[in-house]
Amino acid sequence: MVITGLALASYRPAGFSYPAIIPTQPLVEGGATFILTLNLSKLMAGWLVLLTFLDRGSPLLKKRDWRLFLPLGVGAIVLVLAAGCFLLDLRWQLKSIDHIWRFALVNLVSTCVAEEAFMRLLVQAQLAVWCQSLTRFWSWLLPLIGSTSLFVLAHSGLAWQAMVVYFLAGLCYGLIYTLTGRVGYAILLHFGVNILHFSLLTYPIA
Repeated sequence: MVITGLALASYRPAGFSYPAIIPTQPLVEGGATFILTLNLSKLMAGWLVLLTFLDRGSPLLKKRDWRLFLPLGVGAIVLVLAAGCFLLDLRWQLKSIDHIWRFALVNLVSTCVAEEAFMRLLVQAQLAVWCQSLTRFWSWLLPLIGSTSLFVLAHSGLAWQAMVVYFLAGLCYGLIYTLTGRVGYAILLHFGVNILHFSLLTYPIA
């Protein structure tokens, strides 16, 4: 499933382009050029994993309700965006409503679902199963670090400052999954970071 998911999400025949949801253009006057496409392979692979393994929660803690997620989620969003502003020099850059809703739709149903379903249900949950014989500390720490490291590798090729932000973000997504046992909360947290970054701050990162 891991190999199939990676192949579906990454393979693109020569000369093929996914449909453009936001055509190539600067999002704000004087901003960097940006294009938003709908990666249909990533969308299909992500939903395939999600629907196949949806009932595979974190074996580390019993599932918690939203009262645990809310303060942790808000704190994580603030932490990641603050780190981005400090390390990447992100500035206030409000986007248009038309751009925001298009980005929100694609990012939620494709990017966030695919990445979190893969990282949490296929990687972190499986690592947790393999580590169950270890002490409680290592049985949750190793899967968390493993999935976070893979998340960073999936976004490699950027400046070290960006990689630090991605590491922090991946750590927060993995931690919320560890503590709540719900992949849906990891998806919502990932989406919260992405949509606030896109809507309010410098995007794309130059």
